[in-house]
Amino acid sequence: MRNHEIVPCIWLDDQAEQAAALYTRTFPGSRIGATSRYPESADNPGGRPRGSVLTVEAELAGRRQIPIYRLDGRMVLYFAGFQRHYSIYPATERVVGPLEGELAGLLHSKATIRFPYDAAVPARLITRIARLRADEVSERGTARAAAARPASRKAKPRAPRKPATKGRKRR
Repeated sequence: MRNHEIVPCIWLDDQAEQAAALYTRTFPGSRIGATSRYPESADNPGGRPRGSVLTVEAELAGRRQIPIYRLDGRMVLYFAGFQRHYSIYPATERVVGPLEGELAGLLHSKATIRFPYDAAVPARLITRIARLRADEVSERGTARAAAARPASRKAKPRAPRKPATKGRKRR
């Protein structure tokens, strides 16, 4: 049996190049791959202008699978595309609290932020979300590292020893 790579797709009718550029600027280690366009010489079945973008391939943070933004090996954000929207998750309290007004109408379930395809890509908002999550993950990693450090090497008080009995053994 062969392993096949599954590559998710984010569908953007008119903003694929802008979205790919935003994601590659936002996430270190990212790059834009191949860009395909509708032919200049003929009309296309989608009704898009001749020469307009058909697809853009992007590698985010060195990955082509589910796009994940990582910081020091720890997951910060996942990205996913669906039929009518694209999503970023997790939307933690650290993100939702300071951005509550800007996220109104975009929160779905407890941890997902949905963006409709028919609206402009909110580049500044996505950047703020990524920075808040990066700070949260970084602080959590620092706290875990501190908790894992060995305790001080000071001598701990010992329990008093029982006096030794000489000569007699108990039966």
